[in-house]
Amino acid sequence: MPSPYALSLLTVCVALLGLAPAASAQDSTGTPSPSVAPCSIPLPQGSSDAASRLVRTACNEHRLWHAPFIDRQGHLSHLPLTEAESGMLADDGLRAWQRVAGYWTASGTLAKTPAHPGSQACAALQDTAFGNPMEAALCRSFILDTPWSAAFISWLMRQSGLYDFPASAAHLDYISASHRGQGPYRIADPYQVRIRPGDLLCHLRGGTHQIDHAGLLQALSEGRTAGWQSHCDLVVASNPGGNRTAYLVGGNVLNAVTMRLLPINERGTLPPAVANGNGEQCSVQWAQACSLNPERWVALLQLQASTPAPQAPLADGQTNP
Repeated sequence: MPSPYALSLLTVCVALLGLAPAASAQDSTGTPSPSVAPCSIPLPQGSSDAASRLVRTACNEHRLWHAPFIDRQGHLSHLPLTEAESGMLADDGLRAWQRVAGYWTASGTLAKTPAHPGSQACAALQDTAFGNPMEAALCRSFILDTPWSAAFISWLMRQSGLYDFPASAAHLDYISASHRGQGPYRIADPYQVRIRPGDLLCHLRGGTHQIDHAGLLQALSEGRTAGWQSHCDLVVASNPGGNRTAYLVGGNVLNAVTMRLLPINERGTLPPAVANGNGEQCSVQWAQACSLNPERWVALLQLQASTPAPQAPLADGQTNP
């Protein structure tokens, strides 16, 4: 039998040669390990071109924001830059708040926001390269005051060529559209249907956060969702290497473009939502009740098909091929 010294030396040599085995899909406690690079792995076989474009765009934005993320336990693990800061993005040449202004203008959602003096300033700044200090200050105040997560999702869709996506400054608008069968997404129960790259995973916020999927469907059918608050993230990877983890990218998550890691089960769906049985609120005294991941997700918007880019106008006498 080789001596412990020989085994140790062999391990070092294997590691130096780059031949060390890949990390196990489970850690020492049996919990699936999420230690993979979700943005560098191929999408599952059969994924659409639209899904590939969405994932590539979302992953690139996450990288530009210096890759902040929330781990499987709902703890913030990395947040180097936020919307309010003048710090530079990784390689884009813009400051964080300027990039957010671009999400608003390039998504076509800026005109759909409530009246705010800074919204007009943001539109003007796109033409002046942020060179007017007064306009820049107004635009920056708009970005700080106005949630931009739905504008980010709408921007992702526009950048990825999904032109039939109903761009909006409110997530519930396109959740409702998917319920009516409009646009490239169809609504499903994330606790019953497999989560796939390119899908959107959504939860409710505020006083409606405990409503489940069935309750949402009923409210949508009855037109009772006016004033409800919601949020959606884009799925960029699901269960890579069998690690039972979904990776999501969302905008305005802790004021940045942030990745979220969520546990999923062997079927690729969310495990059953477990309410806080003791009813305690997140606090110093009840740190175990604290999580930045929602307790309940209410809808999975499944990507159906890609949408071709709109054709250029035809000249007189021309016809489409």
